[in-house]
Amino acid sequence: MKLQQKLDMRIMGIISTFDKITRIHAVDFLESKSHLTFLVNENSAKKAVGKNGANIKRLSYLLKQKVVILELSKNPKKFVTSLIYPLVPESIEQTENVLKIKLNSKEEKARVIGRGASKISFINNLLKRHYNLILKII
Repeated sequence: MKLQQKLDMRIMGIISTFDKITRIHAVDFLESKSHLTFLVNENSAKKAVGKNGANIKRLSYLLKQKVVILELSKNPKKFVTSLIYPLVPESIEQTENVLKIKLNSKEEKARVIGRGASKISFINNLLKRHYNLILKII
C-alpha cells in the first residue's frame, strides 16, 4: 500500500526537470522545507549525480533548493542502512510491519531521530510509502 501524493503543475515540473537533466526516471519525490528528495532505482544514483556532482549542482541552481538523491532498494534493511549512513547499526530486525534498529550509543540514536524528530519522521514516511513498515529505534 503506497501513500498518495497530490501532484500539481509545480511538482510535475520539478520531476520533469530532474528527468531531463539526469536522464534518470525518478521513482518518487518528496519535498521538505530544507531540501528536495528524489528516489531513483538501485544503481542509478551515480548516473543521476553526474560527473563531479554536475547534475546535482545544476538542479540545485535551477530549483533554488538543496537536492538529495537516494537509491530505492528492494530490501528495506539495506534502504534504511543507506539512509542513516555513516552510522552503522548493531542489528536490524524485521517483524510484520516493524523494522527494529539497534544502535551503539545515545548520540547515534539522537542523530537518527533528528531535531524535533524530523529525520525519523522522514524515514518513517519513506518506509510507509514503499514498504508499509515503521521504524523503531531500540
